[in-house]
Amino acid sequence: MKKNIVLFSISFLFLSLISLSSCDTFNAEAEVPAYVQIDSIKVVTEIEQGTNLQKISDVWFNLDGSQVGVFEIPTRFPVIAKGERPVSIRAGVLKSGIHDFREAYPFFETIRDTFNFVGTEIIPYTPVFKYKPETKFWIEDFEDPGIKLHTNDSTSYLSQIIDPEDINNHLGYVALPDTVEAFQVFTKENIELGNTPIYMEIEYKCDYSFGIGIIMHHMGGNSESQQPFTIVKPTDEWNKLYLNLGEQFSVNPGAISYDIYFFFAADLGTTSSNYIDNIKILSF
Repeated sequence: MKKNIVLFSISFLFLSLISLSSCDTFNAEAEVPAYVQIDSIKVVTEIEQGTNLQKISDVWFNLDGSQVGVFEIPTRFPVIAKGERPVSIRAGVLKSGIHDFREAYPFFETIRDTFNFVGTEIIPYTPVFKYKPETKFWIEDFEDPGIKLHTNDSTSYLSQIIDPEDINNHLGYVALPDTVEAFQVFTKENIELGNTPIYMEIEYKCDYSFGIGIIMHHMGGNSESQQPFTIVKPTDEWNKLYLNLGEQFSVNPGAISYDIYFFFAADLGTTSSNYIDNIKILSF
């Protein structure tokens, strides 16, 4: 009898180990990931929304309403899922061009789609983002006869030129002669803090650093002050920045409205060339 009990116990233990091994095998198979591959991104704009040129740095990817991760473009990332599942994708940008500060851009619509996940298979996808329909735009793309950027100087070093690389496009060009050390232009929009979030997009190419800051209009209308908030570094290739103006306004609350200024400078005895284009101020 004892021998039978021992044999039964050994058999039960053996069967249990087989069962556990089968469960582990099943779970391992269930966790084989599929992959999402995003090599590029597109932006589609309406006529009144300006250029569709973009510098989206990453995608914020959600599955079933939960965030999978933030992935720098181009990317291929694993997703533990099987079958058709709802996904959502948001466009991410570098805040003020700083690599370590990434944020989901609030003015692009979230893409919602359904992916069919099959283990080990790759899902190629190209997100196409659009601005949210409630977005309000102030645009200076230098295509109209007048320039919306102003100066207090009698001589302006900002001009509107034909793009040397594209005759169908116009640019803003700030050329400082060797006798001029600094030059400033600014908007006249009287932006109110209540319109947050407020961002600015700007494309540029320059051989000297230039500054961007805010003008604070105080009570009474005749008093104002200036506060710099970013320095744009020289680049011989076109670049694009996304600047969180509302964040800057909120840390400088002592004003009834705000404007943006651009400060160009160079060493005396040298000349500088600064190209700017497609400036957008966006709010809701």
